[in-house]
Amino acid sequence: MKKIADWPIQKKLFVGMLLFSVLIVFIVTATAIKNTYDTMKEQLIYNRRMSVGWLRDRLELELSGFQNHFYEFEVDMKRKELIKSWCVEKNELDYVEQWNLITAMNEIVSMDKNLNSMEIINLESGKTLTAERSGASMREAGEVLEIWRERAGGLQNNLVFYRTGKEILIFHQMHRFEDKMPYALIVMHLRPYDLQDILSDIKMTADESIFIFNDENQWIEADCGEGEELRIEDAGTAAVSFTELQKQEFMWEGNFWFYREVSGGKLKVLLSVPNHVIVESLTGTVLMAALVGGVMLVVCAVASSLLARIFAGPVIKLSDTMRNFTLQDSEESVREEKYNGTSRNEIAVLQDSFAVMVKRNKTLIAQEYQMKLEKQEAQIHALQAQINPHFMYNVMQVIGGMALQRQAPEIYRVTGALGDLMRYCLNFSREMVPLKEEIHYLQSYCMLQNERFNDRIKLHVKIEEELLGCLVPKLLLQPVLENSFHHGLVNKAGDWLLEVKGTLEEEQEGNTLILKVMDNGNGIPSWRLKEIQDNLNEDANAALKAGGHIGLCNVDARIRLRYPEGNYGLSIDSTEGKGTTVTLRMKAVEKEK
Repeated sequence: MKKIADWPIQKKLFVGMLLFSVLIVFIVTATAIKNTYDTMKEQLIYNRRMSVGWLRDRLELELSGFQNHFYEFEVDMKRKELIKSWCVEKNELDYVEQWNLITAMNEIVSMDKNLNSMEIINLESGKTLTAERSGASMREAGEVLEIWRERAGGLQNNLVFYRTGKEILIFHQMHRFEDKMPYALIVMHLRPYDLQDILSDIKMTADESIFIFNDENQWIEADCGEGEELRIEDAGTAAVSFTELQKQEFMWEGNFWFYREVSGGKLKVLLSVPNHVIVESLTGTVLMAALVGGVMLVVCAVASSLLARIFAGPVIKLSDTMRNFTLQDSEESVREEKYNGTSRNEIAVLQDSFAVMVKRNKTLIAQEYQMKLEKQEAQIHALQAQINPHFMYNVMQVIGGMALQRQAPEIYRVTGALGDLMRYCLNFSREMVPLKEEIHYLQSYCMLQNERFNDRIKLHVKIEEELLGCLVPKLLLQPVLENSFHHGLVNKAGDWLLEVKGTLEEEQEGNTLILKVMDNGNGIPSWRLKEIQDNLNEDANAALKAGGHIGLCNVDARIRLRYPEGNYGLSIDSTEGKGTTVTLRMKAVEKEK
């Protein structure tokens, strides 16, 4: 058996190209399968997140409507006094007083096709004034009052849900203003059919299950998947675990769970997606990728054989030519002598291409410096143009929510601030702005976010007056704050504290402007912090290729591209449970200069 070194060149080329092609095809196919699997899995999970989020928002609107019905009896002083006189002062309701309360309840029942009846229960006597679609009556409270009395003490009593038979009971307890003592209970009997239709429509596959629980983790409504052995008791256990662990998503017993609270926990939504649903949805894509990879292997084998046969002969001739060629020989003379026949069409092209390549290299070297400058400027423009569209979407949600629920004059202030911010973001005529202007629009941005987060954001700016004239890249701080909202503060209770500090560091080669953005969020896990720091160590091209993952890398790349000659850029430090600090270092350039 011959050694590999003794193989003919054609065989060497064939085996080498085949092995190399197989390796490349295997790596590309395996990478494509993994990336496709991960991408589609993330997309499927993202779609479920959107679905359960939509259901939460829909239930928020439904609860708001029920709350308004209850408040009609709290706000209307005449009705409230009638109920209070009946329940507290123990005065019997005459016919006119009963008719007044029955009429008010009938108006609510008739406006909502899903309501069977509505009743007012005297907590002292147990008497119930009931308004049904078929009529009205005064009777004993019975089972409804027993359900309420079994409710655990200390829980909220403003909007409470229970399931009984084929109805959903919605409770609201009325209290005396003087001593907060309860005296009456208003109950609405709701048909679950509309809620069942909503749950059925939101499911993407028949195997998924979706559950709704009250604040005591008791079942209200459910739509279980086909062939799914998951029980309502299991879902209740999952709801308790979500509440205790304060998590919104995790894998448990072969299912991927999505958990959302509605109206501060008055209702709880659980969406369960079996893991096999995600795997089965990706099977076709994985098989197609494997099939394409197999076809490519066959193509590579055929192509390797043909290429080895085509290139073997010319390479041997080229080897003889190069063996006899010396520096004293003229290129043109060698070409005329050696390639004056048909061989010129096979090998001489390589010589001609090499000569052209050398000539072009000289031209490219002369142009290299200019190309670097143009590339750098293009990168800065590209990074500048990357604005997170989710922010605009969130702001429009704020405006829509205000218009729908409050109809308050604050809408004018919000839209005005939004207009200023849009003009600032979309003005591409300036790349550098004074720090004072950046801080001004940062405060507008926080004001808009406070409308979304109920004034939880507390922004403190500590920058000396003489530093506010320094020029900084536009939209430099907004991505940093947005990163704090999404990753550090979103799950933190209480106020969200944000502090922006600015200092000047004098150095021999020039002054350095240092901006620090600190939050009191939950911090970043050590493994995630290392991953972010590794990304920050990449060059500006990596930030441009990051696609939708802009933010800290975007800001770091813009600073480094603007000031490539110094130790400038972004760094991040975080401690779990204590908060995160982002530091920006850049050249201090005054506006006059």
